[in-house]
Amino acid sequence: MSANIDQLPASKERLEQYRQAQRSDSTCSTLMKYCRRGWPDRSKLTPELKPYWPARGELTIGEELLLHGSRVVVPLQMQGETLIKLHQGHQGIQHCRPRANMSVWWAGISRQIYDLVSQCSECSAPPLCSPPPRQPMLVEVLCTSTNGTTDPRQYFLTSHGRRQRLICFNWMESLIWLSLTTSHVFQE
Repeated sequence: MSANIDQLPASKERLEQYRQAQRSDSTCSTLMKYCRRGWPDRSKLTPELKPYWPARGELTIGEELLLHGSRVVVPLQMQGETLIKLHQGHQGIQHCRPRANMSVWWAGISRQIYDLVSQCSECSAPPLCSPPPRQPMLVEVLCTSTNGTTDPRQYFLTSHGRRQRLICFNWMESLIWLSLTTSHVFQE
């Protein structure tokens, strides 16, 4: 189990903070007790422990840390701080969730990440540079030979949105040249 803990993106000091917080957190300490001694029937769980029932098979203890798979179970008192760290950089839901999936877990973390990111004005702002419109690339064959049938070059004019490029493809050498202007290709 120590190999998994060594892989976590956290310093030894941070892992020790998690250990201490888990020991002082009633939910985490009870979950650790259940991992060691076995789980009671679901009907005997307190309301704060019931959300952990579906994950009971994935909860383990490694080096005195409560883990969900290879991720640290974050005690309640550290969840807010952890959410803020996951959200640093305002990169949206597509980056916050994978960051969490690498290292931390608690019951309801996905929903809390979603709520935080959806309420963030920086994350919901349109990007400064919008991606090009999605449309198929149009290819037009200009010519397949410049001197009869012996020339292995083919020239294509492509259009994608408002961009046009001339592509020279040499099938004998498997080379492709892209250019922004037609004069660039003919100069090479």
